[in-house]
Amino acid sequence: MSVEQNPNPAGTAPVQRERVSGEIASATRRFWTFVADQIAIWIGLLAVQIAYGMAYGISALEALDGIKWWGICIAFYVIYYVSFEVISGRTLGKFLTGTRVVTDKGLALSIPTAFARTLCRFIPFEPMSFSLGESWWHDSFSRTQVVRSRSAT
Repeated sequence: MSVEQNPNPAGTAPVQRERVSGEIASATRRFWTFVADQIAIWIGLLAVQIAYGMAYGISALEALDGIKWWGICIAFYVIYYVSFEVISGRTLGKFLTGTRVVTDKGLALSIPTAFARTLCRFIPFEPMSFSLGESWWHDSFSRTQVVRSRSAT
């Protein structure tokens, strides 16, 4: 395509990002999303333990002290949320409850936004923040929202 035929001058091509809209997910739906995600994380960490034990032996698994194990747990937690929320806008819990996370403008999350959202989940008492206002702290601080994207399964 020649420069004359290009409808978008250099550097102004529109970014192909789908805008998602929908009603804000209810507190009940958010609670069940949280429960489902916690179960998925526990199962994932159990799989990590089994794989580590099979690869390095039970004695190596027993040698993982608290600090090392907590580091693995935190890394798994961050990878779980950031990867799912950037790739599809849905964790396993959000998939089950028919919700999706988007920015406050309705766009898909970028890696920095998903990372900031996930780090906010480590704020003490953050899971109870929904009772203090309209949204959870990890939503308000990262300027995101969880919307219903379809009927729950």
